[in-house]
Amino acid sequence: MSMRIPLAENLLSSAFVRFISHVSRLNMFIKSGSGGQMQLFWGQSVESSDAAIREAVKAAHAALPGKTLEWLELAEVRGGFQDGKLQFQIAVRIGYA
Repeated sequence: MSMRIPLAENLLSSAFVRFISHVSRLNMFIKSGSGGQMQLFWGQSVESSDAAIREAVKAAHAALPGKTLEWLELAEVRGGFQDGKLQFQIAVRIGYA
């Protein structure tokens, strides 16, 4: 008969979440390169997730005049319904210099 130890499971899952968080931050630091920066932008569209990504990139261009956008990473995909239509909501991390 096996016995479950909830406290140990909670500690392990908590440690795993902290580990993933650190890896994610390290990954962003590596991607930002030397002197580069990164920022999160949101886009939404009723057309498609691609259109929502394009809206986020447009927002980045508007918010970062004179900066060179270097890379993007899809951070989050969500959706909702507006007037019965699916609306895509996207978060992207965009690296720039």
